[in-house]
Amino acid sequence: MSEPREIPILRNAAQVRAILNGATQIRVPVKHPERLQDLMLHGEEAEWGPFGGPGDLLYVKETWRPIKVQGGSGMYAGTISDHIEYRANEDELNALKCVRASSGLSYVGEPDNYASIFADAGYWSSRCGGSGPWRSSTQMPKWACRIWRRVTRVWMQQVQSISAADVQAEGTPGMIGGKYQCERCNGSGWTHSYPYGCPHCEPKGSGLNHTRHFRDCWDATYGKKHPWASNPWVVGCEFEEESK
Repeated sequence: MSEPREIPILRNAAQVRAILNGATQIRVPVKHPERLQDLMLHGEEAEWGPFGGPGDLLYVKETWRPIKVQGGSGMYAGTISDHIEYRANEDELNALKCVRASSGLSYVGEPDNYASIFADAGYWSSRCGGSGPWRSSTQMPKWACRIWRRVTRVWMQQVQSISAADVQAEGTPGMIGGKYQCERCNGSGWTHSYPYGCPHCEPKGSGLNHTRHFRDCWDATYGKKHPWASNPWVVGCEFEEESK
């Protein structure tokens, strides 16, 4: 049995929060669906598809920055440890990833670019988060990533065929406590048991429903090249949490 591949995926802040809140699916458009369909029919998705195949590992690259955290009192007073801060959870101290403790213990080994990355790192502030500019997800080294997922299934579909249950599995930004916020009444929203609209609106169903909300999120991310209206082919991926 071959070793699983480790495949990077880029996610924006809202998409990262969706994964952290329990999302188990993602979809991305493909430029050459006919080619990918042929490869998948022959079981070769791991060689060409954006998510590989079942058993492969995905690691999320997101907007980030290196920061230093200074101990405040007791035995930790004056100590300094290196952390990674993530834009998706800005100002949340418990969301920092410690990569080198004040004792010098490294949790990421000694990667070649470590020293240069932390050379100009700012210091964490409980009032405004870390200082220094945010860095692009494309520049994130693997050792700085905090989210790993194992692929369990991949498939192709046209984006408009997504179901209410799949929208929920994607954790589409805008869901609140498992519900979608209604844009008309701004009320308690509705679960996917109400696929035609918010039951609190009059007339019922006149608020934003799950498909419209997913469509809006899709067009905000991919609309320039792969708008919802064109019903583009996408690759879907289902995954489960993986400790790394």
